[in-house]
Amino acid sequence: MTIAYLFERFPSPTETFLAREVAALRQRNVSIEVYALDAGDGAQKIETPSPALKLGGKAKFFRVAGEKLGLQLQKRGVSHVHATWANHIADIAQHAAQSAGITWSFAAHARDLWVDGSDFSQKMKSAQFAFACTRAGESELQKHGENVLYVPHGLPLDNFPFETWEKERETRIIGVGRLVEKKGWMDLIAALGICQRLDNRGHTFRAQIIGDGPLRPLLQKQIGALGLQDSVVLRGALKAEEVVAAMQEANCFVLPSRRAADGDRDGLANVLLEAGALGLPLVTSDNDGARDFADESTAFLFPSADASALAGAINRVRTSPALTAERCCAARKRIEQHFDIAKNAGIVERAFASLI
Repeated sequence: MTIAYLFERFPSPTETFLAREVAALRQRNVSIEVYALDAGDGAQKIETPSPALKLGGKAKFFRVAGEKLGLQLQKRGVSHVHATWANHIADIAQHAAQSAGITWSFAAHARDLWVDGSDFSQKMKSAQFAFACTRAGESELQKHGENVLYVPHGLPLDNFPFETWEKERETRIIGVGRLVEKKGWMDLIAALGICQRLDNRGHTFRAQIIGDGPLRPLLQKQIGALGLQDSVVLRGALKAEEVVAAMQEANCFVLPSRRAADGDRDGLANVLLEAGALGLPLVTSDNDGARDFADESTAFLFPSADASALAGAINRVRTSPALTAERCCAARKRIEQHFDIAKNAGIVERAFASLI
């Protein structure tokens, strides 16, 4: 049985978790072919119709793209097509499956579920099953059908060696994520402005935010307005291995996610798991996605969009070393139990095997 995995872009620096899923399934001898609208190494291109067809509506464009892909999958002997997102990628997968006379499924994560996705009742009736990576996403999809599987993202833990946390005089803060509203970087910068006033008590900090996006000019301006230009840097986007190296040089990880004005919100951010696996103290907002992993035993939580509370959480990391070390160990243990890609890929494998 060969399964086609559909991507928007492959490989993608912001979707390493999906590449890990494919790799873990292949290690289990699952036959997978990767298809993408923007195809790089390791993927076959999804052929799309003329852009002029979009003038007739996106629905028609994606239908024709799916029909063209269906013919391609028939020739390749593909038995099942899986969309890695619940947005237009799922629309293409659905049309491809109908064209080829095969089964299909999709996964839902964050924006594709809360903002971009549509007509889930129809999708759930047509798909064999759907994967949700958070409990909140699972609950949302279950409003439209019962064939939902909870499959949390996982990590190849050998690539994330745990290091015991020890208190140091300087707090080296790192945040990783696109520079968009839902990531809450404006709240982190505001909180660091508060933390700066604590420096005269013997606590100093440096902070770096890795990622790029449309809010970069606004965030840079905020850094300057608060006089943080010597202690806070926006590093831009980095390769996955460079992000891990930067995390290993830090001693505090912050993810201040919030709900954006358009309804967009984080799922369980993979960088939160990566930082926790490495042994970094975790400071994160108490949001739906994070709750699958982060609580007061594994992280330092604060209410979303509350810069003062965020500053307080960072300060607790700096002033409560025994508690911080305890939560770092608890976070790693929970990741080993529930977020090991070698284990979680088994859920996906069994779902695909049930189709035979």
